[in-house]
Amino acid sequence: MKDLEVQALQMYCPNCGQLNVGFMSADGKIKYQCSRCYTVSVRVRKSRRHDVIDVFDRSDEFGGLV
Repeated sequence: MKDLEVQALQMYCPNCGQLNVGFMSADGKIKYQCSRCYTVSVRVRKSRRHDVIDVFDRSDEFGGLV
C-alpha cells in the first residue's frame, strides 16, 4: 500500500482577500472554500508557470441572499 502525502496549500480569496487552505485531489485539482464569503475556487496547474483558477460564487445555493 502506498503512503499518501498530504500537503496543505494556501491561497488568498480573489473575492475578499481571506487566506484559505486547500488540499490537492487525486486528479491534480486544488479546491478552496472561503470561510468569509463562501466563494469556491478551483486551481489547476497546467505547467510549472501556468495555473488556471476558476472562481464560483456560492450565492446561488442560498437563493442569492448572501
